[in-house]
Amino acid sequence: MTAYSPQTVELLRSVLDDAWASMGPDEKARSSRTLVAVRILEAAAAGERDPDRLLAQALVPWRIEDMSVPNVSVARDATSPMESRSMR
Repeated sequence: MTAYSPQTVELLRSVLDDAWASMGPDEKARSSRTLVAVRILEAAAAGERDPDRLLAQALVPWRIEDMSVPNVSVARDATSPMESRSMR
């Protein structure tokens, strides 16, 4: 278990409050303060102390805006969709 100084505990508590306040009702409905706190504690356990980066880490699971973007390979040896059609 990691031990934190009183100043670090206050920082982590402040980041948690900021993270929760910045989440919308839908985000809050799919989460809990405990889950957000766990994300912050995981980052802190890895040594992170910057409040902005802690906040960003806490909010990562809820900040994916558009999952409809296709996964496209940029490898040079990958066959493009246009090349595959012309090979038929």
